[in-house]
Amino acid sequence: MTPAKPPVILLVDDSENDVLLMRMALSEGARLNSVQIAANGEQAIA
Repeated sequence: MTPAKPPVILLVDDSENDVLLMRMALSEGARLNSVQIAANGEQAIA
C-alpha cells in the first residue's frame, strides 16, 4: 500500500492581503499542505 499524498489546497482570491492572511493561518497548522493560488475563477478552472 502506498502512503497517501497530502491534499492540495486551491485558494481562489483576488486580494493579496487575504492570500497572505490565509498562508499565515495555514502555516500555523500541524503540517503545511501544498497551496495553489488563483486570482479568479478562470484561473482556478484552467
